[in-house]
Amino acid sequence: LFCQTRYPDESFRIYNNALAGDRAIYSRLRVRKSGGAFHQDILRNRPNVAVVMLGMNDAKNADVWTQPDDVKQQRREKAATEYRDSMDDLIHGLQTGGVKRIIFVVSCPYDETTASTRPVMHGKNDFIRDVTGQYLRAAAQENNATLIDLNAPMLAINAREQETDPKFSLADLGDRVHPLERGHF
Repeated sequence: LFCQTRYPDESFRIYNNALAGDRAIYSRLRVRKSGGAFHQDILRNRPNVAVVMLGMNDAKNADVWTQPDDVKQQRREKAATEYRDSMDDLIHGLQTGGVKRIIFVVSCPYDETTASTRPVMHGKNDFIRDVTGQYLRAAAQENNATLIDLNAPMLAINAREQETDPKFSLADLGDRVHPLERGHF
């Protein structure tokens, strides 16, 4: 609707090839498998623009953030290396597959500050913001790509609103992650 109302004389075909719970490493594996899902689901449509948002699930969960500090740091570093290497392969696969423009999206935040009964994994959003966000900023610059940061503005809204309502969160689903209507807006 956004494209049709703003560019009525243009033709758009938008394919959603997102997979729930996806991680960069899974995308990397699909890129490397000739004739696999990456080639069948994405490249067969001959896209000229790709929007990529990976990072939330690359930040992992309790296997990292609930561990003692030394284990947490080691697993965080492993997850960061895995993310960067996997994204390098994905970008290369998109470019060699004919994609002319890539739009990188820094994931919406993991809300560590809302007053919720859900346990908090301290440091998860730092990983999203610092590891994946920094990588995407550099990759956008290196590849003449576009960067959209959902994390920073959504964190700012959460912080502002939580001053008066500690239970406020754009992660309306209550899991500190998934935004519903308010967060998507």
